Order: sequence, then C-alpha cells, then structure tokens
Amino acid sequence: MNCIERFRAAMDGMVVDRPPVMPILLMQGARALGVPLSEYLKKPSLASDGQLALLERFPLDAVFCYPHTVQDLLAWGSVLEIHDDQPPSIVRRATRLPQRLAKGPVPDPCTHDYLAATLENARRLRKSVGGKQLIVGAVLGPLSLPSLLLGPRVFLGLLRGDPAARARTVPGIMERMIEFSSGWARAQLEAGCDLVLVMEAMMSTLLLDEHAFLSCAHPALRSFCSRSGGTLALQLLGPSLTFLPHLRALPISAFALAEEDSIDSARRALGAGKALLGAPATSTLVGGSQAEVEEETRRLIASAGPGLILGSRGPELPWKVPETALDGLFRAAQARDPQLVVTFP
Repeated sequence: MNCIERFRAAMDGMVVDRPPVMPILLMQGARALGVPLSEYLKKPSLASDGQLALLERFPLDAVFCYPHTVQDLLAWGSVLEIHDDQPPSIVRRATRLPQRLAKGPVPDPCTHDYLAATLENARRLRKSVGGKQLIVGAVLGPLSLPSLLLGPRVFLGLLRGDPAARARTVPGIMERMIEFSSGWARAQLEAGCDLVLVMEAMMSTLLLDEHAFLSCAHPALRSFCSRSGGTLALQLLGPSLTFLPHLRALPISAFALAEEDSIDSARRALGAGKALLGAPATSTLVGGSQAEVEEETRRLIASAGPGLILGSRGPELPWKVPETALDGLFRAAQARDPQLVVTFP
C-alpha cells in the first residue's frame, strides 16, 4: 500500500498493512530547514519547503500546507505575536463586541496574503508529492473561531448569559463563522488538499453542557460539514467523549482526540466506520526515550481496534519533541508483528 491507499483504507473500513502515520509537524519545518522559527512563521511560503525537508528525514504519510493553526484569525484583523520556541499567540483580538461580530461582510480568506500563501503551499505540495503523501489543510471550527476572535470569556458569557442577548447575536455570529470556515475549507480542498482538519477547542465538556452542545455546537458543525464538502477530520482539543455519539452521523471521516479521552472509549462511542487519530501522551513524546515512545505506540496500536491513524494529541506537535521520539513512533508503526496489524470487519 502507498500512503494514499493506506489512509483511504483506514477511513473506509478496509485492511491496512500498518497504521498511517501523520504527526502534525508544523514548527518542525523550521528546524528541518535550519532557520529560526520566528523567521519561518513570518514567511508562510516556507511551510511547503519545510514539509518537503521533513519528508527527507522521516517516512511521513502526510504533509501539511499551513504554517500554524491560528492563521485564520489574521483575515479578521487579529494581531499575532511570533515566537522562537512555540506557536504564535494572540496579542490583539479582532473585537470584544459580539454585536460587531454578528454583522457586516465576511472576510475572504483567499485575499489575505498570509492565507493565500497556504493555498500556494497546497498547490506546490500537490505538484511535488500529490498521490504519494496525503496533503492536509486546516481551519478553525465555527465554534472555536468566535471564541478566539472575541476571547473565550466573552463568547462563553454570551452562550451562557441572557437569552434575549444570545438570541440577538449568536445566530448572526454563527452564520458568519460557518460561512468563513466552510469557504476556507473549500478553498484548501480546491487548491489540492486531500483532507482538512477542523480545529475545535470549544467543543469540550469542560466548556459546554449537553444542551449548549446540541442547540449551538452540533447544528453549526453540521452546517459547516454540508457546506465544506471533501474529506474532513475533527480535531477535538478538550475532553469530548459524551459528545461523540452525536457526531458519528456527520460526514466526518476521522476524529483526533484530546489527551483526556481514551481511544477505546472513543471507539465504543463512535462505532465502526470512523478513523481515530491517536498518539502517545505528549509527556512521553517530550520526555521519554525512543524505546519508551516505541513501546507506548505499540500498545496503542494493539489496543486501538479498527481504523487507527497515528497522529498528534493537540493541534500540533510541541517544539520540544525530539527527533528520537518521532523515530520511535515510526518504528512502532512499521513493525510487522501480525498482532499489530489493524484490520476491519
């Protein structure tokens, strides 16, 4: 099987020779090119060079066209600070006023220089490795986007506060978020991505009760999926196990789980026919030896059941993860132990 066949098998219920491996390596592209991370992130066109350089070092099944996961905020006027040892952080939000976010034109992500570079990265990767490696894009999900634009406290206060104020603003906000996120997903798919990761930090039981999830989050995600088309994976960045049964009917091919949710519990909640993205604990990847990473990965493969994709816990692999940890991940995935081959009913 080649990389593309392996992913399709994992997401379609067929037998695979080994789990696909797609750790979300974004910042690591700077290290592969030998340039400072701040320089790398300030010039988004370097992301495709970084991914191709990483392919020379690791047997990756997937490459990523985007430089970092909060770039979507730039189209709305948010200001980000670039660092040399971690992802960008927000230093000025687009607005603090929900009523402003509920009205006005939706920005076109394709016309923003930074985001346009992501589309060009996808086209370049398609020419270089299309059909051999999976090309992955990303969007901030329709629930997480307003939280990051307004600030989590403001947005959660809106969802939990006065029903009249919520009725005046939330429908308009969500419609604009869905329009932006689904349009941005379509643009990346059209530029050459095989899969788009939908980042949803807000879709967590720590932040939403089941009523808020069913009344706001689930309808927004359903509308987003119907407008986006293409192959989607949902990146859940907080514990979400009790929400998974409600999500299994949506056209989402794979689910990346938060650190708190176990693979076997998620499989029971989702049933067969959905791929799960899993990885060793971040603490093991950052501080464990290569042998420890390999051992934990082998246990994960053995216990995961059908449809495992080895990915990352969280939106991307931390800067401090050493290359030896990645070597352990790949060694475990490539083991030919028959007990570790993932099969499908």
